[in-house]
Amino acid sequence: MSEEIEWPDIAACTPDLDMEQLYPVQIGDRYGFINTKGELIIPAILSFASSYRDGLTQVGTQDVQCFIDRRGRKRFRCSSLQYDQGTVAWPSDGLLAVPDDDELDFVNDEGQVVFSTASLPEGVRPTETTRFTDGLLPVESGDRLWTFARKDGSLLRSPQFLSVGEFSDGRAFVRTASGWYAIDTTGNLASERSFHDALYYQGGRAFVNSCTEMIDRGGNVVRRFGDSTRHRSEFDPGLCILTHYSEGVYAIDSRQPPGTAYIDSTGKLLMIIRGITGEVHDGLVRLRAEGPSGKIGYVALGRPGWAIAPRFDHAEDFDRGLAAVEESGRRGYISQTGAYVWRAPFMHQ
Repeated sequence: MSEEIEWPDIAACTPDLDMEQLYPVQIGDRYGFINTKGELIIPAILSFASSYRDGLTQVGTQDVQCFIDRRGRKRFRCSSLQYDQGTVAWPSDGLLAVPDDDELDFVNDEGQVVFSTASLPEGVRPTETTRFTDGLLPVESGDRLWTFARKDGSLLRSPQFLSVGEFSDGRAFVRTASGWYAIDTTGNLASERSFHDALYYQGGRAFVNSCTEMIDRGGNVVRRFGDSTRHRSEFDPGLCILTHYSEGVYAIDSRQPPGTAYIDSTGKLLMIIRGITGEVHDGLVRLRAEGPSGKIGYVALGRPGWAIAPRFDHAEDFDRGLAAVEESGRRGYISQTGAYVWRAPFMHQ
């Protein structure tokens, strides 16, 4: 593995950093972080800073990049930009995948190697985008059969599946010649039922058989959708894609009525929204308005009309009370009322 790169002590910018909730901002061609009040906590000294994902953001100077958490604390190892371009995936399951010659090392927050692909049986390899979830890593054998590897290098089962999905909520779908089955983290069947197709579990639910059924972790049907069971409050699934899951709400494609159907864990339809939508955060959904303006605003699930009128050229989902937006060439953050908490100063961006 490459030598550890030191990260500048940006936490020294404020003695109260650990008490803050941070959001990345761009000022000119540099990046810093504000708190929930819109106060600049970390000055704009960084070359880049990504949006938060799974509680982490990637930040960097000209030569070094790191992951930091929502309170500005460094996580995992820092690295040179050239080195980290080979990083396979965002940290997952408490591990970061980094290249080591022809192998991959999965390191923990302290930089210790927890697992290396060198420990796998001969001919068994992960994919380039693979990651650990629920302690298990999808791997493929030389004869194109799949299974999962544990962090100690042992295999959950011998390679025998035609295809596999990632584990989530303690379940993964695997494909055999007779269909898709759900297995648990011990490798045993979670249900005897087979499915024509299946989407991965989220929040204890999964969509199967072209999204005509929502099932629980035991494979039991929670709700059926489609022509045969439709009544006024239901919908016909379109493309079987789980576009979003957040705050206990699932968003899947709806053929009729057309749009994105937002449903809860009981299968109850909350709302169908037409247009390009986002995830549910703080009860609000980002939506691009129809028509020539194409502006973006926010709607509240179950309530008609706009919660925040469409006036933004670019907007992101709400994140713990604030949303990053851009209006008339100026970036900023708004609260759930639509009022600005912070706006970038006037300058070329």
